[in-house]
Order: sequence, then structure tokens, then C-alpha cells
Amino acid sequence: MSFGLIPVLVTAGAVLAAVEAAAWTVVMIFRRNFPWLIVPRDARPEIATDVIEKYARVSFDAELGWARKPGTSGLDVSPEGDAAFSIADDGARTNPGFEGKPSSVAVFGDSYAFCRLVGDGETWPHALSGLCGTNVRNFGVGNYGLDQALLRYERQAPDHKGSVVIMAVVPETIARVHSFWKHFYE
Repeated sequence: MSFGLIPVLVTAGAVLAAVEAAAWTVVMIFRRNFPWLIVPRDARPEIATDVIEKYARVSFDAELGWARKPGTSGLDVSPEGDAAFSIADDGARTNPGFEGKPSSVAVFGDSYAFCRLVGDGETWPHALSGLCGTNVRNFGVGNYGLDQALLRYERQAPDHKGSVVIMAVVPETIARVHSFWKHFYE
């Protein structure tokens, strides 16, 4: 190797290190607004103990991963306003005015089915209850994939005496069938 090549390699290495440092700085500055810019700590995020305990108490399900437990409630907070929801004793979302009434329709799926960010009386399954004159039971669960929704249906099917089952599917539902850490999806 020529000794004249060494300074060129050292200079190229220094330039490459400077470019890498600049790129890292850009990622750290823009990460707040662009969560798809991942960093090594995303592979093993720290989750607070109280969050884990609440998840175990309110949502953990050994077969499905998570499913809101009967008799629980929650509050979805968004800039547009807060929306309270509750889960009835049968595991479906509360359907105001139709509690205890016969049901011939059941809905399964993800947050589109569950109707995140709206109150119990503002969901499309609740509106369908009024149109059909039956208690449309809403078994949607936020962030479910189609596989989880199907497993949930299989679990609830013996209790459903109705003739109609709606499997609510949107593009994101299909994408969730893949198993991966959500930060690596994009």
C-alpha cells in the first residue's frame, strides 16, 4: 500500500464519521414528529410497571393477547374531546338502550369495529341497533388483526344466537396479521 493513500483513507473515514454524526443528529431532532425514525432503544422499550399492571388487570388475555375484560371501562382522550366507553358483562361494548335485549347481530374487528374515540351511544354498531331493532353486540378490540378478530369470534360464537356476524375489516386490520414490533412496520 502506498503511504500517499493513508491520508486519503483517514480523510475519507473522518468525512464518513462526520456524515454519520450529522445523520444521527437529524434523526434525534426529527424523531419527536416522525416516530418511524427508529433508534436502537426502540427494540427494547422501557414500559412503566404501573402500565404493565393496568394492562394485566384490564386487558390481558392469554389466547388473544388482549381483550377488554367484562365490567371494565375506559376513556379515550383526543384533541377532539374525551370519549368514555364500558364493557358489558358479556364482553361486548355497552350498547345504551339495548342492554339485555335479544341480539341477532354481532360485530368483530379492530378499533374501527370498536369505534375508538366515540362514546358508547355514538358507535356505528349502536346506530345499526336502532336501524335493525336488535342489540348489535360489539366485540371489536383496538389494534386487532384479522386473525385475532376471528379467534374472538370463535370464542363468542357459542353465546351468539343471532344470524348475522359482521367482520369489520379495514386495510390496517389486514396489515396487522404480520407479527412484528409496531415501530419497525414503517
